[in-house]
Amino acid sequence: MTNDTNGLSDALRRLAKIEAGDVPVLSAYLDLRPHAVGNPAVRTGQLVLRDRLREIERKLKEHTPEHRSLQADAEWVEARIEEALPEVQGLAAFACSAQELYEAVELPVAVESEVAHAPLPYLLPLARLADQRPALLALYASNTLRLFLVQAGNLKELPGHDAPAEEFGDHLGVLENRVGERKTEFGREASDVIERTIARHSPAWLILWADEVSLPYLRDKLSKRAAGLLRETSMSLVIRASYDEILAEVTPVIERLRREDAQSSADDLVGEVAERDLGVAGVEETRRALEFGQGLELVIDERAQLPEEELASLVRLAASTDVRIRFIDGHEGLLSLGGVGALLRFRIDEQPLTSPDTAVPA
Repeated sequence: MTNDTNGLSDALRRLAKIEAGDVPVLSAYLDLRPHAVGNPAVRTGQLVLRDRLREIERKLKEHTPEHRSLQADAEWVEARIEEALPEVQGLAAFACSAQELYEAVELPVAVESEVAHAPLPYLLPLARLADQRPALLALYASNTLRLFLVQAGNLKELPGHDAPAEEFGDHLGVLENRVGERKTEFGREASDVIERTIARHSPAWLILWADEVSLPYLRDKLSKRAAGLLRETSMSLVIRASYDEILAEVTPVIERLRREDAQSSADDLVGEVAERDLGVAGVEETRRALEFGQGLELVIDERAQLPEEELASLVRLAASTDVRIRFIDGHEGLLSLGGVGALLRFRIDEQPLTSPDTAVPA
């Protein structure tokens, strides 16, 4: 089961490359919170899954490949649920035993329970979750670094870095210069830890909280990559802040950063389309660009109310070719262009309808 921070995007990419077979794929997004129903032993997702499975099974003839595959798929999904409980809030599971397809992803947040049985995996909810990329939060003091991954309202503490407090104590007196040197050294050590963490988890942003005195010792030592990801600094938290305190402070910051980045992408896309340069808009133009491998970033406005089948097709094309998928909620310029578009890696000039050998001379 995939449960690492980058698992959403990795699973989305793998599933997008699945080709339709003769037997449908079971896709299940399940709310596994214990308080979602009256019985603490049963989750909403389990109830939705069982009801939907009965509905699907009634439409299938017994002893057919579709029927046998569905039964095996249902057993596999139920086993993944049992593995995930009680810690996991949400689960996405995709199965087709006839194709030997099995993929389960622990979700960072609870989701609305949905179950689909179709030729291809149902990927739109997974793409929306993958768009909520994690942030790396660093809480820093002179001799302590705490690191957290924050994604979709969830907080996970990662290995940080500590130095013995006595190396920084005022009791050193005449060794005050050495204390300053040690703070500089610790800033360099902490920066190295942050750099390794970024390499492992690929966060969208770095958010740094430090006291006024300690901040320069770390900020000035950050690698070029870490400095490029740094989007926010603040002194409103303390080094030993609780998880609840951290989430309360950082969640609105991350939401703001995500909105700002989506707005920036949509602005760039509208500008590129206006210049007829590295941007296309509209379902058909976007599809064509993705099919030709031109896509850099797919931008979808949730208010456009595009047919779900068209959106699903674009998401699958984008994910299968490593194109970043970004959702935005209400961008006037993008909505005026049809609500969907793609920033391009390169542009292909329009090809003539006839070959040069048969073209009619001007």
